[in-house]
Order: sequence, then structure tokens, then C-alpha cells
Amino acid sequence: MAKRPTFLFVSLQIYIRKRQPIFCPGRGPMTNADKQHAHDLIERVPADQMTAAVRFLEFLLLSPVDRALATAPVEDEEISEDEEQAVTRSKEWFKRNEGIPFEQVVAELGFSMDEIRNGCKEPAA
Repeated sequence: MAKRPTFLFVSLQIYIRKRQPIFCPGRGPMTNADKQHAHDLIERVPADQMTAAVRFLEFLLLSPVDRALATAPVEDEEISEDEEQAVTRSKEWFKRNEGIPFEQVVAELGFSMDEIRNGCKEPAA
């Protein structure tokens, strides 16, 4: 059975449908009145929903990469016997050998570290 949304998220959905968002890119920067309104809304959050409110605000402050990772589906693909064996062989190899420096791998593939750091540019046509 799917979890029911908490009070906070249902309230946010209703609030968003009834009003314009607190910040709208076409409207300009957030004003002190907007910030005060946000504070007033936080004050109205019931105590038993405050943890969810804080987590939601923290989620909004995540970097795009961290937000994508936080919302990515759980990896549920089973690991095959071949993959398990490959991991075991790799671990054994590293017990007896040193790794290959990343810079060496990059050079052997014909790239420079600057290209890796700055992104490879498409060759001019």
C-alpha cells in the first residue's frame, strides 16, 4: 500500500493551486513581505509535521546533483553470478597489484587532463 502524503505536502499542493508561488522568476526578486509570508507559513506548521517541513526545506536547498541522487529510484537489479565473479577477481587483483594512476589511463586514451577537467570539446567540422 502506498504511503499517504503528509499534511505538509497536501497543504502545499492546496496552497500552490490557490495562490501564486512565493517566488516567480518573471515577478522579480523575493521581497521582505514574501520572506515574512514564508516565515508565517512555517509558524503555522503543526509540531508533529515540523520534521517533514524541515526536510522539505533542506531538499529545496540541495544542489541539482544531490537532488537528483536523492530522488533516484532504488537500484533493485540483481547482480549476476558473472558480475559477482568479476568483482571478486578485481578485489584479488588489487590485493597483489597497485592501481593504474588516472592520469596514465587518460594519456593512454589520448586525452589530456585539461580536456578531462574542462570537458572535451567537439572537433570543429
